[in-house]
Amino acid sequence: MMANWVYTSLVTTIGSLKDAGEDTLAADILRIAQSQDIGTLRVFRHEEAEQLSGRIDDVRDTAGMGAMLKPLAALFGANHATVHVVTDTPSMLIDPRVITTYPDSWITRYVERSYSAIDPVIARARSTDGGFFWDSLERSSPRVAGFFASASELGVGAAGYTLPKRIWKDLRVALTLSSVQTDLAFRDAMEPQLGDFEIIAEQVLRSFAELASEEVRADSRPPLELLRLLYALSQGATLEEACARYGHPEAAEAEAEIRAYYGTRTLVQAAMIAARLRHLEALPFDRSDIAGTADGAAPLPDGSG
Repeated sequence: MMANWVYTSLVTTIGSLKDAGEDTLAADILRIAQSQDIGTLRVFRHEEAEQLSGRIDDVRDTAGMGAMLKPLAALFGANHATVHVVTDTPSMLIDPRVITTYPDSWITRYVERSYSAIDPVIARARSTDGGFFWDSLERSSPRVAGFFASASELGVGAAGYTLPKRIWKDLRVALTLSSVQTDLAFRDAMEPQLGDFEIIAEQVLRSFAELASEEVRADSRPPLELLRLLYALSQGATLEEACARYGHPEAAEAEAEIRAYYGTRTLVQAAMIAARLRHLEALPFDRSDIAGTADGAAPLPDGSG
């Protein structure tokens, strides 16, 4: 899309130069137009997009990313913009998973009604690396039709465009624009801007991945004493009970050590990462895991042992 408009502009310029008698310059530009490298050019068609691109490079945290989404949506004539995780890997901790300009009313309804299970935008984004307009989605089923009707009711809009991108291994994130316009009106306005949007989307998605995700090495494990605490938690013990069981002096200190190792904000996140990386599966038996008789011999099934 982007290379097409660059090529068209060059061809038009060549014609104008020939009409003006500048044959040598026209020939130079023709060689550029015929170059195989033209498809790799990353040139903004609109100055406003280039200005926004410069601001994205200065984003340093997820709050800054959130503040950037509103002008991004406005630049492309949309009502809302969202950057969101589509799929991730077991070794990635991602927080937050979504940054959006959607109103709280829609976010609340989306969560309460478990719309993620039927959202066709998410489903398509998981299976493609190309951008797509929402009017290409299957929306005939009553549940999906109700989903888009609800989005329109709360000011999100039923028209949109989503561009997913694989960032690293299975980590796939997407940038989505939504609009209250009709599908046709939104498509007509958006298509000439797809080249600029693709460049900005790549910036936004890579920046989001760097700011919101952190890899935990799967080939390393925390100290055994911390793994035992996590295992006790997975069995239903409180952290205080786990610390008393394994002789750890302070629960607050243990929590800080676990969170620091996994780079998480909460103990629950750390336990989730440990489980996903299968850190607890290799934990050796502890004495408290083994039941026996008073003299150390396990009873026989018939009770005679």
